[in-house]
Amino acid sequence: MSNATPATATMPAAPVIAATLIQNWSEYRHAAEQASRAGQLDRAEQIWHEAMKHSATRCQIAYCLNNLAGVYYGRGELRRARQICLKVLAIYQSIYPSSLKDIGVTFNNLGMVYHAMKEFKLAEKYYRLAFQARSQELPKDDPDMICLLENYKVCMHINSRANYVQDRWDKTSQFEALPQ
Repeated sequence: MSNATPATATMPAAPVIAATLIQNWSEYRHAAEQASRAGQLDRAEQIWHEAMKHSATRCQIAYCLNNLAGVYYGRGELRRARQICLKVLAIYQSIYPSSLKDIGVTFNNLGMVYHAMKEFKLAEKYYRLAFQARSQELPKDDPDMICLLENYKVCMHINSRANYVQDRWDKTSQFEALPQ
């Protein structure tokens, strides 16, 4: 695992991808996403940091941070991933104080991080918040909702409540009334 920062000699100030100098946020985003898909997490981390420097909006910064958290999660750096997810959540909540829809992905990410950290009560809390948020925009048969349901069921299984989750979902597609 590299501790290199984007300003080190191993990476130019603006990365060169396919002999083209990256000059804007969208190009950085694309390059970082390619590096992540290729499993080049150290490179993706460096490019996400560069993308943040070229971000014009708080939404772009949050997007970069969210993906940076994914890099840390992929490397098993769960505490760093959690820290970044909490920053993303704070940014989104300040931008969209009355809308859960755009915050749902971050809630899910926090649920996944806490789940991986074996902090199941917190994982359950964030999965529940993710369901509430994501159900405002997605039908219950959407692949993202199905994946979220499966993650949540695994978490609840650990807490011996997986059947409750499935029964509740089948009947209402809502989770706001889940017991604590």
